[in-house]
Amino acid sequence: MSNENLPIGGMPVNMPYGNVRARRYEVAVANATDIFIGDPVLLINTGTVIRATGGAGNYLCGFVLGCYDSSGAPLGYLPTTTAGYVLVADDPNQQFILQEDGDTTPLAAEDVGEGVDVIIGTGSTFNQRSGTMIDSDTVGTGLTTQLRILAKQDRVNNDVGAYCKWIVQINLHQLTAGTVGQPI
Repeated sequence: MSNENLPIGGMPVNMPYGNVRARRYEVAVANATDIFIGDPVLLINTGTVIRATGGAGNYLCGFVLGCYDSSGAPLGYLPTTTAGYVLVADDPNQQFILQEDGDTTPLAAEDVGEGVDVIIGTGSTFNQRSGTMIDSDTVGTGLTTQLRILAKQDRVNNDVGAYCKWIVQINLHQLTAGTVGQPI
């Protein structure tokens, strides 16, 4: 049976110390993209976050768990040019479930331990979830990959192949030792 193509971005799983650590970050009105639950974000030098970009060498601060308007009321997603806040799972040790894209060559079981980048897909205003996925074409051992593959998610109807759900950890994390000033 083939895997279901239902990207929802990065969702926390397997926190080594129990609860998921989350922090509230401000999003400025100058934000140029919609931010959805499950989107990766980047802390910038204004002290605010923006949606991160996919690709080797691009740091991540964490994945969004919730969106709020400037008064603190919950939103399904934060629209472009709207000031507000996002709740972000930003612990460098946090693990996430992320779906791989379905193009070219899917990841294989032998890719556990390798690195990959994210590909930023279009979020859904219907289900209010991110379209971010693993870019399976970027699998490799390079030190500049955004994520590290830890395991295939063990669940029914999740076979290795297109749209498989994987457990990953951020490899290029902004809040780890030795990354001060990166890329702010």
